[in-house]
Amino acid sequence: MKSAKPSASHSKTAGIHRKLAARSWIEATFQKRECVKFIPSPKDEHRCCCGLSLTFHCGTGAQIERSEKPEIWSPARHTLPSPTDAYGTIEFQGGPHPFASYLYYRCDST
Repeated sequence: MKSAKPSASHSKTAGIHRKLAARSWIEATFQKRECVKFIPSPKDEHRCCCGLSLTFHCGTGAQIERSEKPEIWSPARHTLPSPTDAYGTIEFQGGPHPFASYLYYRCDST
């Protein structure tokens, strides 16, 4: 008895479903953090302690305050999590293994 060979359109549809399932898992598992309060950097008053510019913060609706007593910026207090929009492969340059099978990153690590 011969087994039926899947058609090209069936294979294409199955591939799309796998990609969507992987994307849904990524969005459910990983989050990005976005700064919600502009706190001027001691090195450059036009750049936030998060590293982004004042111009960028103005377009995001982030709270922008200037005070005499500077507040210390903290990822836990001054960012909010949201679904990630980062997808792809990270290529490490200059090392013995240009591709890694995992990445560990925490916003509260240094």
